[in-house]
Amino acid sequence: QRRNSLGNDDLAFLRYDLSGNVLAEKFWHTESPAGPETPRGMAFASNGDILIAGKVLDNPHKLALWRYSTLGGLLSAETVSGNEKARDIAAAGGNIWIADASTAPFKFISGTPLSGAEGLQGQPAPPASFLHSGDFDTGLRVRSDNNGQDAVQEIAVDTSVSSAAVYAVILTTRPGTGSHDDPPYESSLAKFDLAGVLLSSVALPGTESGGLDYDASSVYVAVREIGGPSVRRYDRNLNFQTSVAFSNT
Repeated sequence: QRRNSLGNDDLAFLRYDLSGNVLAEKFWHTESPAGPETPRGMAFASNGDILIAGKVLDNPHKLALWRYSTLGGLLSAETVSGNEKARDIAAAGGNIWIADASTAPFKFISGTPLSGAEGLQGQPAPPASFLHSGDFDTGLRVRSDNNGQDAVQEIAVDTSVSSAAVYAVILTTRPGTGSHDDPPYESSLAKFDLAGVLLSSVALPGTESGGLDYDASSVYVAVREIGGPSVRRYDRNLNFQTSVAFSNT
């Protein structure tokens, strides 16, 4: 448990390596009504999932079962109708057994979603999980009108819950060339989701970038144009907003 800013105890899940270093730190709190979450037992499912059983406040209490992946990602939060609390949990032979307030444990078959959310109640939501399930599409052509080779020069990753995205500056070689080592012919600014799906792209002036960053509303990229270097600002959907040129001197 960890006390939140509203004075309630939220569920805290921490993952350590064998040297005691924290690898993951996640929190969860109930909603409608809000109240303390109390973990009572933990077990490993046959597929490696981490099972945490306990209770949440709900006139007076409600059984809670949280399931996390081995990397610390929340998979589900469930309850079982008619059960007020879990005192412990065990998993064996593909089955999950929960000790509740009765005289014998029961086998968990299925539950119903438990109303709640990740994070500490009353505090900002945590960053979105960057679950990387494989490489980005290596056959992708950001500049569909060009059969040259694409190569990433700059990358920036936003993991905030509301605007998670990957931004990249892509350099493309002259059409007909066959190597990423050839001099860049044109450049683009691209936006991907966290799974690597291309959402949008826009051509940049010049053929090189000197930096890429973002804030809550904009994406900034430094480019080298024929007339000199400049910083260009785009909105988060890559619509051009403005630019500032710098003298070569």
